[in-house]
Amino acid sequence: MGLQTVPLLLMPNDESHILAAIQAAEERTTVQFHVCVEASSRDAEPRAGALLRASTARAGRHQRILIYILAHDRRCVVVIDPALRAVASTRIWRDVENRLTLDILGGKLAGGAADAVQRFSHIAAGHFPLIPASASPR
Repeated sequence: MGLQTVPLLLMPNDESHILAAIQAAEERTTVQFHVCVEASSRDAEPRAGALLRASTARAGRHQRILIYILAHDRRCVVVIDPALRAVASTRIWRDVENRLTLDILGGKLAGGAADAVQRFSHIAAGHFPLIPASASPR
């Protein structure tokens, strides 16, 4: 999935900004990042969970994070795989979620999403670092 959005919710340069953040994040950690932007949802948490379950693993990545943004509702939901629960229960993780919420309330959908992906990836990299192929034992 990487980035999934409804047409006209984000500008093309906003989409490329988020995609660049996802690519940089996945070069830092084994965690796979998804961002989904939709207009509205009556049941955001179940919808976000379903989107995460429907996403497919890329390149051997087993842990996933989905940032689900509801543009018209001005809210977001972050869902994770069970392996990330201990990391997501930390104060710094909650600070990133709160910052994302404030960015979305302020109308900074793309910038907030890209920033959150970057911050989440730094946190995740401390627990699930990406080991370059050249550094792996032979």
